[in-house]
Amino acid sequence: MSKTDVSKANGPEPERKVVQVVAALLRDGERFLICQRPAHKARALLWEFVGGKVEPGETKAQALRRECREELDIEIDVGSEYTAVDHVYPDITIRLTLFNARLSPGSGPPRALEHNDLKWITAAEIPQYEFCPADKDILALLKTDFLNRGQTPSTNKREATAMLDSKRINLTEDGRVYLVPYILDASAEMPLSEGRPALVVIPGGGYQALSDREGEPIAMAFAAQGFQTFVLHYSVGQYASFPNPLIDLMRAMKVVRDNAAAWHIDPGHIAVVGFSAGGHLTASLGVYWNDPEITALAGVDPEDARPNALILCYPVITSQFKAEQGTIRTAARGHEDEPEIIHKLSLDKHVGPHTPPCYIAHTFFDSVVPVENSLAFANALAAAEVPFEIHVTQDGVHGLALGNHVTSLGPLLSNSKFAVWVNGSADWLRRLFGYEGPDDMRYPSAIERRR
Repeated sequence: MSKTDVSKANGPEPERKVVQVVAALLRDGERFLICQRPAHKARALLWEFVGGKVEPGETKAQALRRECREELDIEIDVGSEYTAVDHVYPDITIRLTLFNARLSPGSGPPRALEHNDLKWITAAEIPQYEFCPADKDILALLKTDFLNRGQTPSTNKREATAMLDSKRINLTEDGRVYLVPYILDASAEMPLSEGRPALVVIPGGGYQALSDREGEPIAMAFAAQGFQTFVLHYSVGQYASFPNPLIDLMRAMKVVRDNAAAWHIDPGHIAVVGFSAGGHLTASLGVYWNDPEITALAGVDPEDARPNALILCYPVITSQFKAEQGTIRTAARGHEDEPEIIHKLSLDKHVGPHTPPCYIAHTFFDSVVPVENSLAFANALAAAEVPFEIHVTQDGVHGLALGNHVTSLGPLLSNSKFAVWVNGSADWLRRLFGYEGPDDMRYPSAIERRR
C-alpha cells in the first residue's frame, strides 16, 4: 500500500496550530538570563528564555515588552532578531523568535513574578540546565556564538547575510532610522579583504533632512578604495533633539561591530565620516562615545560605540562664536533653557585624549559653516595631543561633498582642489590603521605609535 493509500485509510492529518512566540536574550556582560517554568504548568520546572505568545494586534516587540513586564517586572529595549526556529509539539507548532534585548535605563532588576526561579548563566553553564525543547533548538547556536566571540553574542552569518539582502537595517521599530550597507566580498586572491576597515557615512542637512549627495556617493567612493561602507539615516526634524541622533549613531556602530566577522571587517578599524550637520554628529561621537548617560540611553557598551577615526568635512562644531545657528537650534530643540546642553553642543569644548585621530577638510570661503568651526576643533585636538590632518582650500562653497561631477549640481559644486580630500583621507586611514598593500604591511600605524 502506498503512503497516499495509508493517508486516505487513516483520514487526513489534522492541521496543526502554529503559535507565534517571542523571547528575549537579556544579557549582563558574559551572562544571559534564563527562567524556570513553574511546577503547575506544562513543561514544569524546565528552563526557558523570558517571553510568550504574540497576541492579536501586537507586534513582536510589543509582545516581548509586555511579557517582560508581566513575568519579570522589567522594562526592556528590544534589539535585532537573534534567530528564529520552528518546533513541533504533538498538538501545536511553536514559531519562536529570539531577540537581542537589554534592560531599559531606569528599569529595576528582574523579579520572578510567574517563574519558579531565575538564573544569570554563561554559555559554558548551559549543560547544567534542562531546557524546554523549543529553546534547545537555539542553544547550540547560542553556545557557539558566545564562546567563539568572546562571550559577546551577535547576529550569526546567515542572519547578517539576510540583513544585507534587505538593503537596509532598521534601527527603530518604525523603520525611521536605518543603516544601508555596501559590503565587498572577501577573496583568497586579496589577503587583506578578510579584515577590511569600515566607514560609516553621516550625511548633512542641518538636522532637518539628509543630503543624498553626501550619502551613497561617499559610500561608493570609499568602497572603491577597499572599505566596507554604511550610510546612516538618522533622526532629523522633530526627532533631532540632542542626543537622539547620537543614540542612533551609537547603535549603528554596535551593529557594524557585532557583525564584523560576517562582513569581513576589522572591528578595531571603524571610522566615521560626516558632512556639515553630519560632521557635528560625527564629532559628537568622537567626544561622547564614552559618556555613561548617553551610552545608557543608547543601550550600548562604550567600546561598541567607539570610533577609531573621524573624517570631518566642513563640520558644524560650535554653538558659540561662528556657529551655524540653524543646525544648533534644531539640535537644541526642547533644551533652549538648559545652558549645559547648549554647552555640550560646542564640541571643541569636550575634546580629550579619548577623542580619536581626525582628518578635517573645509574651505576658507564657506559662508554657511565658517572655517573657524574646523579650526576650533583642530586647536582642541592639538591641545589634547590627538593626531590630526587638516586641509583648508581657499576657494569653495559649502556642501561640496565629493567635489566632482558625481555630486555636482553645477560649476560651484565642482572643485578639484577640495576633491582631493577623498584620496587624501583614504590614504590617511590606511596609514592610521596599518592597512596597506603587501609591500607596505610593516608600516607602523599611528595608533601603535601613540601607545
